[in-house]
Amino acid sequence: MHLEPVGAEGQRLESGCAVGLSFPATSRGLTTQHRLPWPSLAQSLPACHAALTQAKDFRLSLYEEARQPECPTACAFVTETATRRTVCECQPTPLGEGVAAPSRKKTSREPPPEERELEPEDPR
Repeated sequence: MHLEPVGAEGQRLESGCAVGLSFPATSRGLTTQHRLPWPSLAQSLPACHAALTQAKDFRLSLYEEARQPECPTACAFVTETATRRTVCECQPTPLGEGVAAPSRKKTSREPPPEERELEPEDPR
């Protein structure tokens, strides 16, 4: 979900940075809360941090179904338009800070032969 920074009078602010929120694919709704710009953005993308500090509000700009690969969980993201560099601020998950949720796309692997020998025989 892309957001548009706006000024005090509701005018669109030209920041040179794309701002938004990303969500993992889920079967249920998901909520998130972020401060824009977040403090550590000043070190990673100082120009974007300075520009976004001028925003008084953010409006919904664009909704995309596409994934944000740099930000796989519930995250706020900022992309510097000139360099296409993306920085994320993600909420912690049960798996740890900013760790992607397990994917069902990955296939399981066969256990090694030494582990296979320890398994019981299949009933016939």
